[in-house]
Amino acid sequence: MVVKNPPTQPHTSKDQSEEVKRTLHADAQQPEATELLEAAATRLRASTLIDNTAYVDRFPVPLRRMAAAATQKVQEQQHLQHIEERLRAEEEAQRPATHDPVVRLQEEQHARIEGLLRTAPSDSKLYQVLEKEVFSVIRSLDLDKRSTKDKEASQVEEPLPSDPEQLAIIGPNYPSFLLIAIRQLRAHFPASTLPFQILPAIKKLGRSSYILGASTPLYNEIIAATWQILADFQKIDDLLKEMDNSGLEFDENTLRLLQQIQREGNRVLSGRQGELKRLWWDFELVRNGWNRVCEWIPVIQERLRALTLRLANEKEMQREQLEYETIGEH
Repeated sequence: MVVKNPPTQPHTSKDQSEEVKRTLHADAQQPEATELLEAAATRLRASTLIDNTAYVDRFPVPLRRMAAAATQKVQEQQHLQHIEERLRAEEEAQRPATHDPVVRLQEEQHARIEGLLRTAPSDSKLYQVLEKEVFSVIRSLDLDKRSTKDKEASQVEEPLPSDPEQLAIIGPNYPSFLLIAIRQLRAHFPASTLPFQILPAIKKLGRSSYILGASTPLYNEIIAATWQILADFQKIDDLLKEMDNSGLEFDENTLRLLQQIQREGNRVLSGRQGELKRLWWDFELVRNGWNRVCEWIPVIQERLRALTLRLANEKEMQREQLEYETIGEH
């Protein structure tokens, strides 16, 4: 005769609590007891809403302090998780919708022009792509409403229609195209001087062109090229001043670049790279320019520290605001 096992009864919150009591009563002093209590608290709170006092009272007296600490920790973790989910949801909501026709046109334009820039067979051909596909579009938009005489002097063969949609398409892509171009020039045509023509071309197209196109990464690339090709420290100092006056923030790459220049100068001036090179660096004009560049290092370090602190404070304020809103919801 076969005896069937009785059907297993589903565990209730009370069953789980009793199980935890039996398991932990003899092991209250063991380090893993806290982890087990936290796991129990998480399981119970996931299945039902339990009053803190009632939940803690289910445990033997020796375990109640640990149970209280465990449930508090679980509550804090759940609260932080809720806040993080809210932050992620807000970030997601701020992203442009992929079904937006303007966004689609931006992506198509970016893919097409990036391909042309990356496959250009020479530095001059690359710059021709930049002029035809990017600068001519910005020029045709006449962002600063220059005079007709100025526009005729620009010698654009086929001006594109000046409309808000055209600006909405190329505006976000403009700094990216400039950065791709200069990086391609530096990587594949390292002796080319065309990187030094990009910033003047941006400025020549007007103030709005500069605001749209100039960026910290672009300046970093120009500073690096100025150092490696021209070794012109006065020019580097001028570029740093220009960034500062324009409101462009220095970043970690700016700092690392200047630190590399500083280390290079220290090696040369110590004679480790030859006497001839040391004598050149020891000229007053060269050394003074190098010293001015090095003087930017502590300035940028302090700015970056302040920026890090400000961003941390802003994130904390945002978290506190979400926490306040979450409490209000309940």
